[in-house]
Amino acid sequence: MWDVDGKRYIDASSGTMVSNIGRSNPAVLDAMRAQMDRSTFGYRLHFQTESSERLAGKVAALAPDGLNKVFFVSGGSKAVESTLKMARQYALTRGEAQRYKVISRYPSYHGCTLGALAITGYGPMTAPFDPMMQRIPKIPAPRA
Repeated sequence: MWDVDGKRYIDASSGTMVSNIGRSNPAVLDAMRAQMDRSTFGYRLHFQTESSERLAGKVAALAPDGLNKVFFVSGGSKAVESTLKMARQYALTRGEAQRYKVISRYPSYHGCTLGALAITGYGPMTAPFDPMMQRIPKIPAPRA
């Protein structure tokens, strides 16, 4: 990757708020084009795609026995949000409506949606939205 002045960088940033899938890697671009030629979008509640079914099978095969369901989302915040909702639904299904708290770490980053922000432990990011969020208990993150 190069900046506007021609300085070269090695992109090793795959982490918080980014997705490193290769800077114009020909194999990645070819796979993306091939998928777009077949279908660019299919809402998961109404449609299945061959590629998502194939990927779900591969992911399920890597998981421990008994974990054979896959739920695809569009990004990290959505994954955290969906997990929070699944945990709450599980408690309700078990008749444990009093269970709603999630313990998270401080500092931490879990995403930018309101649910993910509620469990994020980073004041400058969460403070503007505090009045809109459920208070969630935080514990110190293990830091060396």
